[in-house]
Amino acid sequence: MPGPAPKPAALRARTNSESQEVVLVADPDREVPPLPAVRRWQDTTHDFWATLWTSPMAQMYVPADMPGLLRLAMTMDDYLRAETSEERRALSSELRQLEKKFGLDPESRTKLRWMISEAESARQRATHTGAPVPPVSADRSILFES
Repeated sequence: MPGPAPKPAALRARTNSESQEVVLVADPDREVPPLPAVRRWQDTTHDFWATLWTSPMAQMYVPADMPGLLRLAMTMDDYLRAETSEERRALSSELRQLEKKFGLDPESRTKLRWMISEAESARQRATHTGAPVPPVSADRSILFES
């Protein structure tokens, strides 16, 4: 005996519709808010702040995110000033958590369903041509500057 017929689609309580990805686009001309004058910031922190605000992820930030983003900048600045490996290790843990909250690593962007436009373009090209998707390159030289 086959069981009851399924409910009509209009009567179903859960439709489990698939969430949409958000394609993010970098805006190098975006206005970078100034860091507050609460301390003398490291030059690297200024660079990080500018990179953060011109990154594709910045379009998703709202004014309510500002305190958390400032806490991220302060933690980055403290990390750069740390004198011992123990200090750096503790601050590194806090940095990783804050970076995840603001979509600054690939894993968190995947969970947030944020797709960077270059990666989306590469994915679409590969889908149409059958070619493997090349990695999206980024200038990582800033990581090695002192």
